[in-house]
Amino acid sequence: MEKLNMPVLFVYIGFALLPFVHIVAYYLEMRKLKIYEGHTTGKVVEIREYIYYPRLFTKATIYYLTYEYMVDEITYRLEVGWGTRNMLRYPLGTEVEIYYDKKCPQKFTVGGEEKEHWKHAIYRMMAISAIMWFVVIYCLMNGKFMRR
Repeated sequence: MEKLNMPVLFVYIGFALLPFVHIVAYYLEMRKLKIYEGHTTGKVVEIREYIYYPRLFTKATIYYLTYEYMVDEITYRLEVGWGTRNMLRYPLGTEVEIYYDKKCPQKFTVGGEEKEHWKHAIYRMMAISAIMWFVVIYCLMNGKFMRR
């Protein structure tokens, strides 16, 4: 009787679960739009560009945006913790919708176009995850994870 090759199976399952991390992150950002009661207009005041070379002869650029907005006559100037890769959605000086926590105005998220971006990203990650799960199920049903 052949045994399952568990390490290979766990690697495949790990790759199938990986998109869920992104789905949860995007969902949490969308959720902030509902739970943050404060709303104001902010502006992109600084763009930090980070270039790295993930593979030979290729480069990836990540843009980190700093937003400035005012709450109760106090100006907040904060950089978001995530960057956008290879595409700058908001050029310098762009006005954006800011949703913030009224108890702690430093906690904020950007609304407007970001909501659509997160929604599409969730759908993309769900599709990738579904394809990967189909591969895992197919391999399990056809004995591809069996030791020979």
